[in-house]
Amino acid sequence: MVSEFEKVLKDNFGYSLSGYCHKYSDIGRTYQIDDKNFKGIYWFYETDEYIIDISDLYVKRDVVINTDYILQNYLYNCVYILTGDGEWFDPYQSLSSNTVIFINNHKEATHYLLYGNRPFISVSIRFKKDILNNRGNCNMYRVFFEMKEKFSKDLFKIANEIMHCHMEKDDAKKFMDKKAREWLDIMKKICIDNYRASMSVDDEMGIINVGRYIAENYNKQITQKLLEQIAMMSGTKLKTKFKEKFNMSITEYIQRKRINVAESLILNTKMSMSKISEYVGYTSNSRFSLLFKRYKGLKPTQIREIRGKTGCNGCPIFHHECEGVKNGNSKKY
Repeated sequence: MVSEFEKVLKDNFGYSLSGYCHKYSDIGRTYQIDDKNFKGIYWFYETDEYIIDISDLYVKRDVVINTDYILQNYLYNCVYILTGDGEWFDPYQSLSSNTVIFINNHKEATHYLLYGNRPFISVSIRFKKDILNNRGNCNMYRVFFEMKEKFSKDLFKIANEIMHCHMEKDDAKKFMDKKAREWLDIMKKICIDNYRASMSVDDEMGIINVGRYIAENYNKQITQKLLEQIAMMSGTKLKTKFKEKFNMSITEYIQRKRINVAESLILNTKMSMSKISEYVGYTSNSRFSLLFKRYKGLKPTQIREIRGKTGCNGCPIFHHECEGVKNGNSKKY
């Protein structure tokens, strides 16, 4: 039986049901697309309370996506973008790897731009009910926008586990329920932490200025002393407040920024790995490769090999190999 959600996929996005694809868990349903904008697959698992979905696509050209069709029956939609580049317009923010987007259906339709000639991989959970028991005291849309970086690492872990789930049917259902609860707990914690936030306006602005400086100067040798002067804090206070704001150390924040820029250069330029390593601020290629694999799960050379590769029924090969059956013939890609 085709659900209302699937009708939206077919009628508004041009997806067609895939005959057989085990790249992701068997408990879900897999759709494929190959049009002027995208080539790839869309997987989802639906219950009475939520929908978990995975977009595993190659974006052929710049395209603007509207969310009004897909969101009309869901209160909250939290998206973790593992790989992708683009722009979100309401409120404006840059879309890149390891970006968290929160969409509240109480708002008007939202739209965003995806850049072409690169992969787009995301995991999201759409909650159907007011599971946050929100009574207007917490502006989730605003709070997520302001605090998303603090919880991106936790959501990445859950998203990665969902993508690699290959348990048997009953175990897989229990696993997905558990991951949905964990995801929900993070959303609740964001609201709670927002209420409990004790950072003064001046301290928060100092930390934001440090974050902005790092974003603009990530490939330079950034000293602790300079960051202390920007924040107007002692070294100990800076480290503590920075971790409160971003849920990671200053060192990890710099590393993640460098690796995200490197990934974009690997996918969209012909620069050598050594040149990319140097460009983002590393003098050691081995150090660059080690950190890249830590944050992306693959070596830099493997990322470049991804571009243009396809798996069963046109799905991009990204995180692992995919088995497919097409026209009765078993194939491995």
